[in-house]
Amino acid sequence: MITDTTFVYNLNPPHKEMMDIFFQSLPLIILVLGILLNHIYTKIKTASVLKETKQQLKFSLQILETAMLQQANCINEFKKQFKASSLDFQPVTLVTHVNTKNMKSLSTKDEYKIFITRAKGTIEQKSEIYNKFNYVVSVIERCETHLEEDMNKYIRRTNDLKDQFNAHNQMFLTLMNELIKKKINKIANENEIKFITYMQQEHRKLVDSGKIDEIFYAIETFHKPLLEKAKIFNIEQIANMIPLGIGLLRQLKFTQESFYDIFNSYEIALKTSHDFIKIVLGSKTFK
Repeated sequence: MITDTTFVYNLNPPHKEMMDIFFQSLPLIILVLGILLNHIYTKIKTASVLKETKQQLKFSLQILETAMLQQANCINEFKKQFKASSLDFQPVTLVTHVNTKNMKSLSTKDEYKIFITRAKGTIEQKSEIYNKFNYVVSVIERCETHLEEDMNKYIRRTNDLKDQFNAHNQMFLTLMNELIKKKINKIANENEIKFITYMQQEHRKLVDSGKIDEIFYAIETFHKPLLEKAKIFNIEQIANMIPLGIGLLRQLKFTQESFYDIFNSYEIALKTSHDFIKIVLGSKTFK
């Protein structure tokens, strides 16, 4: 018995269908791979840039650690002049490295990554270090914005009072000389002669002390006692003039005390910042 055999050929074998699907999907595969590789590259590049930024920040903080202590010491030396009797003073030295130039280049996003997201330690530890860093930045900004401005205010105010006092003192010396001339020309009355004699004796003592230019000392040891004598001997011009000079010096003293507190707050903040920088640099954030 003969059986007819029919051969059916599969014109689309499985492996060919797979190849067709592969080639059809190839653009999508390339796109996905491209996105994936780009993401990996961006992540690596971002990490590298952040690492470099972190190193730059560390270097900036190391410079500031020294600069802020220097600025605090300069202010401390300046404050010593507030206790002196002389009206002359040297302005506070401004340390140029105490500025936010390098800080401003650091974005808030990178800053947060360095101190919080990528930093080591517990959230409490990281937050404490970040808060100390922010305190340092705020102190730098204050010094950068207001330290020189406060210095200029102090200079203007004290120079104005010094000019007024010097003008007053010149008038006072002129009046003293006029009284002495009256004694020399023998036209002074008895009270004036007694007062002039006392004034000359006390003025000689002041000159011999070597402190005639230390105006606060001169006010206490010469002007104030002289005022009392002027009242006793009824020397009205002297009695009216000396209080004006004393008033000007009180204003100057008040100005010094007010600005002393301002500069003292700068010194304390700078020394605290110096200590904080040491803590920040020694933390796990920069290890």
